[in-house]
Amino acid sequence: MEALGKLEEGLQLKQQALERDPFSALVRVQIATAYWHQRDYAKAIVWANKALDVDPKHLLAREFLAGAYLMTGNFDAFVQENVTQAESFGCPPAVIEQIRATCGRLKAAYARGGHAAVARCALDGAAEGAQDAGGSADIRFAVLHAQAGDLDDAFRRLDRALDSRDPSLVHLAVAPQWDGLRGDPRFQQRLARMGLP
Repeated sequence: MEALGKLEEGLQLKQQALERDPFSALVRVQIATAYWHQRDYAKAIVWANKALDVDPKHLLAREFLAGAYLMTGNFDAFVQENVTQAESFGCPPAVIEQIRATCGRLKAAYARGGHAAVARCALDGAAEGAQDAGGSADIRFAVLHAQAGDLDDAFRRLDRALDSRDPSLVHLAVAPQWDGLRGDPRFQQRLARMGLP
């Protein structure tokens, strides 16, 4: 439902699923996802935290929580969420410090120029090997290029992800991370290619 743009209907179905299984971390994350697609980041944060109440190591809940903090410009919470996620998976202290340093650079970039500067900083910091890694890396780099305003590069990476039929593109029509491309007529062509509205 959500992938086709029926955001309210999708949310209602997820809320019905929660009534049937009120302690499901997965359903709670799906509700957070619904609010993410509606760009209601405050509610996405609430529901991601509700999922973490059930499963403190739920990777997707932590990713949505960090993403919502990033979208709202709450970099202190974004940094803490990334550190908490790394700690919960047993990352060594050196990796934790590297995460803190990277998040600090992103925070400074945000102060200088908002989300576009954060995307540019992330692109500049990406390892050269990662630039050509393919697979889900194409989606990550397409999003970053779009947010940085590099639309030609964003569409090149998006096309590679489409060619590989990456399942992460199911929410291309509604996910906020693609908003940087929505005003370009090429985006409508990509949606048509996937059969999305």
